[in-house]
Amino acid sequence: MMTQQEVYKEAIALPPKERAELLKKLEQSLKKDILESENPSEDRDRRQIIAERKLAVDHLRGIAAVPGKIPPTDEEWREERTNYLLEKYK
Repeated sequence: MMTQQEVYKEAIALPPKERAELLKKLEQSLKKDILESENPSEDRDRRQIIAERKLAVDHLRGIAAVPGKIPPTDEEWREERTNYLLEKYK
C-alpha cells in the first residue's frame, strides 16, 4: 500500500491536465463520502420508499377495471367528460 507522500509524489509527476482530472475525481469522491457520512440512511430510506410506492402502484393497477368491459379510449373519455361538464353547467 502506498503512503500519502508516495501518492503525492506520483500525482505531482503527472502532466497538468491529468492532475486536474485527478483533482476533480478526488473532489467528487470526497463530496460523496461527506454526504453519505452526514446522512447514511437517507439514501437507503429513499430507495425503500420508492420501492414501496412502486409496489403500491402495482397493487392498484387495474383496480377500476370492470370484468368483461373494455375501458374507453382517451377520445371517448374526453367526449364523456365534456358532455358531463356541459350538462352540469347548463
